[in-house]
Parts: sequence; structure tokens; C-alpha cells
Amino acid sequence: MLPLKENRVDPYDLVLTKQLRNEIDAYTREGRTAPVHVQLAALRVKRAGGPGKGGAPRPGDRLPFIIRAGDPKEPLSMRGEDPTYAFEHGVPIDADYYLSRHVGPALQRIFEPLVTAHRVDLETDAQRAAATHEFLFNSKTDYCAPTYAYEYDFSEYRDKSAFSDTVVRYTNRRRLDASSSLFMRSIKSGAECVGCGLFLEGRRTGAVCTECFDRNPGHYMESLVASLAQLRVDENDLTKERAAIVAKCEECTGCKKQFTHIVCEEWDCAVMWRRQANMQALRECEARTNDVVQSLSHDW
Repeated sequence: MLPLKENRVDPYDLVLTKQLRNEIDAYTREGRTAPVHVQLAALRVKRAGGPGKGGAPRPGDRLPFIIRAGDPKEPLSMRGEDPTYAFEHGVPIDADYYLSRHVGPALQRIFEPLVTAHRVDLETDAQRAAATHEFLFNSKTDYCAPTYAYEYDFSEYRDKSAFSDTVVRYTNRRRLDASSSLFMRSIKSGAECVGCGLFLEGRRTGAVCTECFDRNPGHYMESLVASLAQLRVDENDLTKERAAIVAKCEECTGCKKQFTHIVCEEWDCAVMWRRQANMQALRECEARTNDVVQSLSHDW
């Protein structure tokens, strides 16, 4: 459950699908509330520029979607999101929905015989289900969300995959879109200096300003150099994974050794999601490397 809470699960494992059987308007007649996949279809039509445009769903299409996080009062039918769009824009998933609707029931069926076999005080199925639910989700070892301090933490997590012995992934935080509203256009992205708290536009968490570095270079040099060395290791691991994924995609598409750019967008392919995650991690690794170099070089 921790990987799901920490947004460390591949979108491929969270995708749900439903078929769009009729026109979108047919679902909303007589004041009915459209299901989640229908509301997502309307959103995709709007993003595509209108019905019949490229990327706009049509009746008969099977729509993949994930459930994004949102306000507790927001209806579930309004929280569907396109998996590719959610991945590229850092849209957070609703981990509680997947735990309560999908993971939780499966765990409860598995653990109920083990948890309640010795409980002679439980007489009904409802009591046994309640005891199992309390054991799984209300124990003293409940999940505690990680905190992010003002320091460089580049290897958020590592695991193994079919393509590489070690894979680094960075926490996928939602990025600000300045073009989405007039309010967002006035917001500047950046970070505070870890020493004096000065806002540094365009920087990342862990940045050090020139004054603080000059005042105490030994205090910051060691951590910055260590961060740069770790980033080089991350870049090497990601490059190896990228080569293995490209080889698999070339074999699948039949363009091996033809140096053809891979444009596969098959959402139901686990390798495609691995490739997208690898590309995103490589971009993030490069951006973080540039930020550390900037702190070391005083190039403002």
C-alpha cells in the first residue's frame, strides 16, 4: 500500500476502462448525471478542439481512465482523467479510492480467515469483516506521509524491473501551468535558499544562494558534490534502462536497427508506460543536475 500512497505505482497498473456506447449527449438527457468515462470523453473532446478532431473519442471507443485526487465533496464521476495526460502533467491519483475500492476488498478476503480464525467472540460475517478491516487499516502502523525538507533528495526510490537491475524514479509532483488562468500567470516557480530563505526564481528545493555559499562554502560544498555524484549514478542507470526499453520497442514495432523514432502510444502496453516514466526521469535528472551545477558555479 505504501507505493500507492507515495505515487510510486505505474499508471498501467491503475488504468480502468469503459466503453462509450452512445453519443455523449445521450447520457445526459432528462437531467441524468453522466458516468465518469462519459464526462472524461466530453473533456477529451474539448481538449481535442471539438467532435471529429484527432484524439476526440467516438461511440464504440473503449476509454482508459484513472481516478485523480480531488476535493472530498467533488463527485467521483468528475474525477476521471486520461492516463497519458495525468502522467505527463503530474496529476495526482486518488490513492484512497484505489485502496478502498480495489486493494482493500482483495486484502480483506485474503486476511479474514487468518485474522478471525482464533476469535471465538465473532459470531457473524459482519463482525469478522469489521475485525479484519480494523486489523488492516486502523492499526498503530498506519501510513504516514513523507515530509520533504529543504535539502537535495534525488533518489526518491529505486526498484528493479525487467529492463534494469536498478531503476530510479522521482516523485511526480503536479507542475504549474501558467496558461491555465490569469491567477496562475502571476505565480513564479522557484525555491527558497536553504540558508537564508531568499526566494530564488526558477530554482529547485535545495538551492543555495551566492551569499550563503560564500559565507560558509564548506558547509554546502560537501552536500552539493555528493548530490551531483548521486545524479551521475542516476543518469547512468536511467540510460541503461532507456537502451533496454528502446531495444524492446524496436523489436515489437519491427524497426530494429533502422534508427526510427518511437511514436507508439498504446496505453495498454506496460513497456510504453516504462518508456514514458524513463523519459520523464531523465528530464528531471538533467534539470536537477543543472540546478546543482548552478549552486556550485554561482551563475545567477
